[in-house]
Amino acid sequence: EAVDTGVGEEEFEEARAAKAGSDLRAKGADFVTVDWGYYEQKERDRKRRFTRTVAGLAWTQQQLMNCLEHGQSWVALLCIGFTTGAIASAIGIGCDWFSEVRYGLCTGKGFWVGRYQCCGDAASIEKCDDWTEWREMAEMWVGEEALSPNGKEWVNFAGYTCVSMLLTTLASWLCLTFAPYACGSGIA
Repeated sequence: EAVDTGVGEEEFEEARAAKAGSDLRAKGADFVTVDWGYYEQKERDRKRRFTRTVAGLAWTQQQLMNCLEHGQSWVALLCIGFTTGAIASAIGIGCDWFSEVRYGLCTGKGFWVGRYQCCGDAASIEKCDDWTEWREMAEMWVGEEALSPNGKEWVNFAGYTCVSMLLTTLASWLCLTFAPYACGSGIA
C-alpha cells in the first residue's frame, strides 16, 4: 500500500531534479563530460512543462504548438545540414586554392581563382596567359634580364617554399587557437 506523503509525483520529481542540480554531471579540469541521465531528466521535465502549458489552450492552438514542437528538430537538422555542406564546400575550394597558390597566381581573372578555373579556356594549362608563376612575377618586378635561367627556377622554388611555410604556420596557429587538444598529435 502506497504511503501518501502529501506531495504529488510532479512536485517530487521537480524537487529531486532541483536538489541534484548540476551534481549529476561529472566535471573535469577543462571540460564537462556528457551525462545522458542528467539530460534525459531535463528533457522529461521540459516535456512535462510543455504538456501542462498546451493543455490549457484551444484545440487549434494545441495542434499548432504540437506541430512546432515536433518540427523544430527537423528544422534544426536541415539548418545543420546546409551549414555543414557550405563549410565543407568552402574547405574544399580553399584547399584547392591553397595547393595551387604555391605555384603562382591567376592575374587574368583574379587572385582568388585557382589554376584550373583560371586556365579553363586555354588550350592547355601550361600555355595559359592568365596564370602567372612566381618567376614571371619576379621578372615584372626586377626586369627579365636580371634573372638567369637557373635564377628563374630558384625564384619558383623560393616562392613555393615561402608560401608552403606560410600555410604551415597558418595551419599550426589555427590548430593551437581552435583545437588545443589536437596539438601534440603531430599537427602542431
